[in-house]
Amino acid sequence: RGEFELSGKDVKVHVVCPAFFPTNLMDGARAPESDKSVARKLMNNLGDTADSVAQNIYRGMERGQFMILPTKAETNRWRVKRFFPNAFYRALVKAVGQRSSAK
Repeated sequence: RGEFELSGKDVKVHVVCPAFFPTNLMDGARAPESDKSVARKLMNNLGDTADSVAQNIYRGMERGQFMILPTKAETNRWRVKRFFPNAFYRALVKAVGQRSSAK
């Protein structure tokens, strides 16, 4: 892992992996309106805020965490991807297939 290369140096490395949370990111996005609508729904329906995400990132950095998962949904999703990668992949393929057939 990359953080070991810098051990003993005065450099700290953190990887932040948030899921969706409300921001103005979609305001300037150049994407189909249907994609922007899905992103906005995900941002607004997961219960995280920009303040809570920033606070969780700060706490993770203070604790010296390498990988920081600052949103509620991403912690569980990461665990599924990490420990059950085939099940996660099958669910992802199914969801994409359902979305494609709905168009």
